[in-house]
Amino acid sequence: MIDWFPFTTTTEPAGCAGELLRWGAFAEVARLARSVDLRCPETVGHSRRTAETAVALAGRMGWSGSACARLREAALVHDVGKVAVTEETLNARGPLGERERAELRAHAEIGASIVEGALTSQQTSWVRHHHERHDGAGYPWGLSGADIPDGARLLSLADAWDAMTHRRRSGPLDMVQALEECRANAGTQFAPEAVEALEDVWHSLPVPRPAADIAPLRAIAGPVGSVELATVTGVRPGRF
Repeated sequence: MIDWFPFTTTTEPAGCAGELLRWGAFAEVARLARSVDLRCPETVGHSRRTAETAVALAGRMGWSGSACARLREAALVHDVGKVAVTEETLNARGPLGERERAELRAHAEIGASIVEGALTSQQTSWVRHHHERHDGAGYPWGLSGADIPDGARLLSLADAWDAMTHRRRSGPLDMVQALEECRANAGTQFAPEAVEALEDVWHSLPVPRPAADIAPLRAIAGPVGSVELATVTGVRPGRF
């Protein structure tokens, strides 16, 4: 089901045709990203919530409506590269080994390669760099501070916020605890200005849902099929 249409500003016939083609490409990538979210009970709805949070942060920081729409698109597909991560790694409960960490970290670059035909180069950079850290200790390029694309800085915080409040393996934090965690990591993991915006919007963000409410959806979704994955991305799980 497609419940959202990409932002467009053109009314020219040629431009509209191009936007329709881009929408078709984006819809396919978004569908795949949604199936990735369904591979694990804790990530059901993750991309949608991350998009809502990222847009709330951007709006608080004065981004225009069109810029927020572009950020929303990128956020909805930011984890699509995880189609190339094996079920064992994605759902591991203990510490990851070196191979598993490398496999998981590769999703940022793989995701960027998947979305580049459906998003702008700016949006693609947001997907590629959403795991960079303000202090330079992130991946895939180890960028720091202002060298991290602005949308990626917001996606980084929005992604982590959802992980803390909805899918933390040791048990989700309540929203006040999550806010304290973000404050503690401002200037190291997160951009300080993004955390400042969070201070003003956190109370309006999606409220965590009990795991029992979403676990049945995992059985409905099942694993992402290797045929579907190879058709869309050219990549099979666990192969790089």
